[in-house]
Amino acid sequence: GGDITKLIDSVVSFSGYEVTSDNQYVIFNASENANSGAELFKVPIDGGDIVRLNNPTNGSGDVSAFAVTPDGQYAVFLAPNAGDSIQFLHSVDLEGATPRQISNSPVPSQ
Repeated sequence: GGDITKLIDSVVSFSGYEVTSDNQYVIFNASENANSGAELFKVPIDGGDIVRLNNPTNGSGDVSAFAVTPDGQYAVFLAPNAGDSIQFLHSVDLEGATPRQISNSPVPSQ
């Protein structure tokens, strides 16, 4: 076995993670407190600063599902727009670009 590295201090709920194909980052879906929806974050696999990938003030808050592209460059996620409960597909560059909505119609419920 190897050493264990603590990546995050605390979250209220945690609903999944993926490791990027280059093994540099862990992308995860979690809520920071009981009053917030799930959001999308990245953290270096060796530990370090956590970066929020979605932008809840611009919409794209309360992430319900996500996937990392095979090249490890983007995360694609389902989230409503600001003030809405309908889910749309969004994409964000893992280097920190602003998320953008990539579907023009609502995504059907699963």
